[in-house]
Amino acid sequence: MLDLCCGQGRHVLELARRGYTKVCGLDRSHYLIRRARATRRREGLEGSFREGDALTPLVLWSLAAAPGADGEFIARGRGEAARSARRVGPAQPDR
Repeated sequence: MLDLCCGQGRHVLELARRGYTKVCGLDRSHYLIRRARATRRREGLEGSFREGDALTPLVLWSLAAAPGADGEFIARGRGEAARSARRVGPAQPDR
């Protein structure tokens, strides 16, 4: 799952708490990404957070091609980047 404009990662963190392991948050704010990563570490959760601009299509391709990624993600957000992301399979917890 890819959460565009994730802020401090509320949705990504909640999905990780529910058993999802392939979750990633993307936001432009260095401060908010730092907070999200700190919460993830403190709670011992899976997932990742990246600092970047969701309007750059290259960001989506690099996230999908990241080590461990299987190319399946759902984008939540607005704009061209969200429209260019596509759901390629049902999202299920990795239990």
